[in-house]
Amino acid sequence: MIPLIPGRVREAAAALPAPAYVYDLPGLDAHAAAVRRALAGVELYYAVKANPDAELLKVLAGHVDGFEVSSGGEHAHVTGLFPAMPVALGGPGKTDAELRLPHHRLHVESPNELRRLRATGLPADVLLRINPDLPVEGAALTMSGPFGMDEAGVAECLPLFGGRLRLRGLHAHLASGLDAPQLLRLAARLLDTEHEEVNLGGGMAGRTPSRSAASTGSPTARACGPSRKGGGCGSSRAGR
Repeated sequence: MIPLIPGRVREAAAALPAPAYVYDLPGLDAHAAAVRRALAGVELYYAVKANPDAELLKVLAGHVDGFEVSSGGEHAHVTGLFPAMPVALGGPGKTDAELRLPHHRLHVESPNELRRLRATGLPADVLLRINPDLPVEGAALTMSGPFGMDEAGVAECLPLFGGRLRLRGLHAHLASGLDAPQLLRLAARLLDTEHEEVNLGGGMAGRTPSRSAASTGSPTARACGPSRKGGGCGSSRAGR
């Protein structure tokens, strides 16, 4: 079994005054590369809320297609570091100023938020955040309002699109703490849709010595299929 904390990290930590954060950037680089290889045909976005450290983001930028942000502060942080990288803007409770921020994709959480976005008159490429009525056993966290909407909310949103306000697809939080086979089964259900793009996110379980599930990050992925521009193949590849 690979040690949970490599020796080089233990040595670096021992040389620092406590408390301190120690990041294994070479290990992160190798792990992100492995995730990238495993997700061929999928756009990958990193959710910055998982960890916004600049040096960590610089490593991930070489592997992802873009970054997902959840506030104006995260947006400024990421666009300051990577002006050319695509940004997906999500999160509930967006202010009017945040709805006006430049983005590659914007995740809309409710019909009211979509009306406010429409009132800006600005162009927007939207993914509607849905809370699908699917059973999720063993999940540490599932999402409900204000994090997304049910089918009735989606139906209320559809007539609002047109002109500069473009519906690109759906966004869904799979659940946190599930292992890979569970996540894949749930993802397959959500990818069975006519929408051009599907953005899937959620914390993946990590291995610990006790083999218990621990949420270790918040990557998001957009699935790309031959007939749909790839569940999000309109942003750059990282964390969708």
